[in-house]
Amino acid sequence: MATTVDPVKIQAWREDPKFDLKHRDHPPKLDLYDFKTTVDMKVAIPTPPKSTWELDVTPAISTQKWLTMYGLKKNKLTMGQILPAIGFKHSDDYDYSLKKPVSSRYGEGLFQRFPRKDGRTFNVTVGKDKLKQIESRLMQAITLYKRRLEWLTSESRRTFGVIQEHCVVLVLDIKTMDPAEFEICRDIIRRVINEQVANVAKFNLIRAQEDLSVWQPGGAIPYSAESRLSALTWLEQIDRMAGRAKTSTVEAVIRAMNDPNAEAVYLFYEGDLSNDTQHLLRQKLVGHRYPLHIVSFNATSEHTTRFLRDLTKLTGGRFHAFTLREGRTPIGGVPPGAGVRPEVIELFEELEEARNTL
Repeated sequence: MATTVDPVKIQAWREDPKFDLKHRDHPPKLDLYDFKTTVDMKVAIPTPPKSTWELDVTPAISTQKWLTMYGLKKNKLTMGQILPAIGFKHSDDYDYSLKKPVSSRYGEGLFQRFPRKDGRTFNVTVGKDKLKQIESRLMQAITLYKRRLEWLTSESRRTFGVIQEHCVVLVLDIKTMDPAEFEICRDIIRRVINEQVANVAKFNLIRAQEDLSVWQPGGAIPYSAESRLSALTWLEQIDRMAGRAKTSTVEAVIRAMNDPNAEAVYLFYEGDLSNDTQHLLRQKLVGHRYPLHIVSFNATSEHTTRFLRDLTKLTGGRFHAFTLREGRTPIGGVPPGAGVRPEVIELFEELEEARNTL
């Protein structure tokens, strides 16, 4: 297998990272999938063994919630928290009697001065040991944020995003009849089951087609080794040539929404939307009690990507997009119109704040 270069991982570990994840006219070719291989090809995303992920890196929660536990503010490592702990502000005031600004001379020559970007100056009163301790904690935080960023953008989370709920229904809307591309879609879901569904309490699978294919007609069931094997067997048996109706997508999602145990529905949508499907999705899926998260895969139309992204804002869900190509050009990344994942942006901003503080 050829070595895969992950640009997100490389940038996360650079000393001077430049996270430019916007769409490029001529993106680099990544050896993520090889369309010249046979139908038996697998998704080639080399990853470290799961045992290498630290426990504090892997909670399946939003970045916002994760930062409430591991962020700079929680650990009193923001610049605004550090400066009062290591010294006091050098006073520069306006003397109204003299009608001019005056500077306090208290501590002149006694303390080291730390100028801030906003023009204010702090007198540093602690010794080198205390500063080294703070430096060490900031470096630990930076390493943790890099690892979390790497975790967010690797394995099945790269192509599907992160499943955060405890009881979910996955709706598979795979329209391609190309054997190789169909197998890629199936392998993505296979990895999601093995890597993420393994962490939920209950789950179910539904295939959008003319006659709905439902793994568990009675609703979501608890995850176990037996149910995992049963789900993977069902996945292997879904029919690539199954017929479709224009209402298939909506009917499958509504069936998932009717599961009384579900906390959220994940729609894995392959390819582009027709106008009829767009109308039905907007008309039928807004206002349900469960959030609808959408994973757009291999959309070639920027309009499709933008529509699905905007739809999740109305359904209370999250949006994730990944594509292997743009036209005939392999890109293996974010398609035009998708934007950078908010959870990645939020974490990278925290990483940059830690770097700047250090």
